Amino acid sequence: MAITRRIPTIVTALALTAAGGAVPVASLAAGETPAADAQKREVCAKSAYVKKAPGVIPVGTVFRGEQVRITRRSASGRYVHIVAVRPRFTVKGWIDATYLCKQGQRAEFAKTSRYSVRIVNSLAGGDPGFLYVGGPANITIRDAERAGQRLTLCVTPAPEQRPSCRSGRTGRTIDTIVWSQAAPTEVRITIDGGPVLVDTVRPYAVPGPGNR
Repeated sequence: MAITRRIPTIVTALALTAAGGAVPVASLAAGETPAADAQKREVCAKSAYVKKAPGVIPVGTVFRGEQVRITRRSASGRYVHIVAVRPRFTVKGWIDATYLCKQGQRAEFAKTSRYSVRIVNSLAGGDPGFLYVGGPANITIRDAERAGQRLTLCVTPAPEQRPSCRSGRTGRTIDTIVWSQAAPTEVRITIDGGPVLVDTVRPYAVPGPGNR
């Protein structure tokens, strides 16, 4: 790709839905307060360390667009204790509250000044609430000024049964992109005469009947 990237990384629609059921709240330390109704929020920062205690000892990471459950807040209100439920494990700990989207805000449709990218599961493959290996996805690149611009979409590692790169146009969905690996996967969109949009998604491996 010879075109120099000229705008920030685009936000994806990867939203990890927490599994059903109540999340137990541990005993509160002095000064901590329970969060009202165990609020669910999305992560708006590109990524954020989850820490064992406010400000110290990382125990995991959450990513933009991921949905988390707030269980309690620090006395100052600067930090919140969150739970992020994933297919094989759960991340629990404290993060800076500014890394989360505001109440009612979603990371999914964050935009540059002109272009936005939406990456979602195809309903044909079912939608468990997160991107997963073997699951078909749809990608739509929207241009606020002009639809129909030619573009090249490249996915690395390459999707299953498809070449790494495909042609398309802004405003039209590119479908049947089947994620091939449970690893950071680059989505690179080169718009003819325009910028290069780059983002990274992280499909999850869902164990089949023989892998449980």
